[in-house]
Amino acid sequence: MLAACVAVGCGGQDDNTEPLIERLPSDSRNVVAVDVAAVRKALELPEDADLALAGSGPGKRLAIAAAYALPHLQQPSDPPILEALDHERIAAAASGGPAFDEQVTVIRTTQSPGDVLEGLEDAGYRREGDLVVSDKPAREVVYRAAATADGLLFLASGADTLREAVEDAGGDMSVAARFLVDELKGPVRLASAAPAAPAAPAAAACLGATGVQDSVQPARGEFVLRPEGQADPERVRFGDDDGTSPGIFRDTRFGETEPDGDVLRVPYTYDGENAQPGPPSVLFGDVPTSVFYDCG
Repeated sequence: MLAACVAVGCGGQDDNTEPLIERLPSDSRNVVAVDVAAVRKALELPEDADLALAGSGPGKRLAIAAAYALPHLQQPSDPPILEALDHERIAAAASGGPAFDEQVTVIRTTQSPGDVLEGLEDAGYRREGDLVVSDKPAREVVYRAAATADGLLFLASGADTLREAVEDAGGDMSVAARFLVDELKGPVRLASAAPAAPAAPAAAACLGATGVQDSVQPARGEFVLRPEGQADPERVRFGDDDGTSPGIFRDTRFGETEPDGDVLRVPYTYDGENAQPGPPSVLFGDVPTSVFYDCG
């Protein structure tokens, strides 16, 4: 694990996101965790730097990092949560679910979560027990339900999904979440229990989990692969012979693959100013297993 900490600068780091990850659906196939406070510090930004005001330079890099775990920041529209939630006071966020339309987002903020719910009500949401819900489609509001529990803010694409997350305190973690907690370090972490859009059933079984950890500043991190069966460094597909890679990994340089027990770690560096949104975004794309690993 020492190599991982060297790559992302994680020595001695407290995990501010694990309590949030624990509240994500236990069948989540994709999980994202962003320690927003740590990203602000790494970029030498004020503690109250606004996530919703991208601008350029470090502010843009903060907004991109936060958007990995905050789906509404990935939308071109202005959903009600943008007004109700004070983006200067978000400290950490985690998001995950079994499918795109069953996502749950959990946020730690110094803003009163109850005030956020009131703001959503002012924007047209209605009370439904302990939840506030919207009848509008997710493409307009992103989150159709919101609630608060244990000092955290919960947002989800549907009321039923949200209720399960709120009530399932201390439940089992999904495979993706456990992989993220056990194997990934740094302020930005993404994990998938299976690579996105596997090309064939055989490929789907090739990698049990795929993850990426990114330090944001300096602009470096690691892809972490856990193959089914023996982990073979010779099958890793990142980069060309000179360490560079075109296409989806543009402006990214890969180092030598490092075996670490049953996982393979592939360090990378990139141009933080120009390689936007950056290597972690690959796990959001519809990419086949073969991009990461030769399944034979």
